[in-house]
Amino acid sequence: MTINDVEVRQAENNEVTVGVVSEYDIRVAECTRDCEIDGETKRINSAWIGGSIIIEANGNAIRHSFRYLDTIRHKKNGDENKVFKGLMTALGYDVEFNSQTKKLVYNKTSEGLIPKVEGKITFVDVNKNVVNTEEIKRTGEPTRVKVSSKLSLNEALNKDQSDLVFYNELPVSYISTTNVPDTDSAMFTVEGVIKDIVDEYDNNGGTTGRYLIDLVVPNYFGVDVFNFVMLDKWTNVVDGEDIEVTKEMFYNATDEANSFCKAGDTVKLSGDIEGHSFGSVATVSDAKKTFGGGAKNVKSGFTRIEWTIKAADFVEDSEQYDTEIITKALEEREIILDNHYKQRLEDYNTMNAGKTETKPSVKGSANGGTSPFGGSTPKSSPFGNGKKSPFG
Repeated sequence: MTINDVEVRQAENNEVTVGVVSEYDIRVAECTRDCEIDGETKRINSAWIGGSIIIEANGNAIRHSFRYLDTIRHKKNGDENKVFKGLMTALGYDVEFNSQTKKLVYNKTSEGLIPKVEGKITFVDVNKNVVNTEEIKRTGEPTRVKVSSKLSLNEALNKDQSDLVFYNELPVSYISTTNVPDTDSAMFTVEGVIKDIVDEYDNNGGTTGRYLIDLVVPNYFGVDVFNFVMLDKWTNVVDGEDIEVTKEMFYNATDEANSFCKAGDTVKLSGDIEGHSFGSVATVSDAKKTFGGGAKNVKSGFTRIEWTIKAADFVEDSEQYDTEIITKALEEREIILDNHYKQRLEDYNTMNAGKTETKPSVKGSANGGTSPFGGSTPKSSPFGNGKKSPFG
């Protein structure tokens, strides 16, 4: 990424999930791609993988996606993308190119991924016609896998079409079925600039005890802003010993100078993708006549999969991102997102023939990965504080 003629390095961004295949719905679509080969633009027949797969890890259903730019069979220079071949191998297919028909041929070579629930692979030709569908039922033990991906975001219009919302996404780059660890896990490591650290508030205006943390993560195309949660306290194993860690060790608003980090610092964060339960209660009976302590009014609540920070490193001075450059990248991001919003709104209106009234574009997009309690207290600045700089 280049900002103001300054080359900005891509941040480290990795995620690995280890568990069993729960279910999947995958689409293998033929397409064409214009590639630069020997100084000329040539259109070649290619294919890409879409859809999603759910991995069960520690009782949590971790959804991973397949995206065009990550999985397309040919790179822009015409070379073969090993990601496509590797994923098709995991699915149980060997891929060959038939020079006479100039089409890909998919040969079934193994049972592929056995799901705990069910799986489906749909093959589509270049005209978007379905040419074959394979439905996979559970036969024996589900396949244990190690899935490599990265943290990412997927955008969409919100319910009243007034703005964009974002949803956490984990685009797959590799699936391994050999030498898979026996212990389930879903862990990430990501580098970036701290944009904001705030208390999380519930719908009644009280704090939940958790932090909401925004991290600006530079990538090839610009920057993303990821939302993380940090629990009140948790236990890490350090040098074989259990160490209790608290969120105040990471950041203390009343003692910012002695905090591990603050807004504007470049850090490397690691943590778990895990499920957190909300709204589960069992109220005590207030009836005048009771038996056994009275009947309980149980509310099951719900579980949300969240990116949860557990540890961090402070990045060395030579690798720190320039906050002025990152601020400029955030400004450019807002322009890009506003254009995305307008295009999505136009597409929505076209699909609905103008039947639905919409609100005008709102500068500064909402994020679908925010707190289930309603987030932090309202602030006038889209950067989370009242100062001109997004980093305080």
